[in-house]
Amino acid sequence: MGNSWPVIARTAPGYGSIATIDETKREFSEQGPLFSVPTFPKPIPFRSWR
Repeated sequence: MGNSWPVIARTAPGYGSIATIDETKREFSEQGPLFSVPTFPKPIPFRSWR
């Protein structure tokens, strides 16, 4: 996975420090807000076509 880390760091917001994970050998934590309760979009109301 060595060559993939810089690509992930450039494309995924909050993952910048993962680019040097092979050199630093340090644990990685995602930057940004943490959500303890998952939120899901509300379902589209069912509409009868009759």
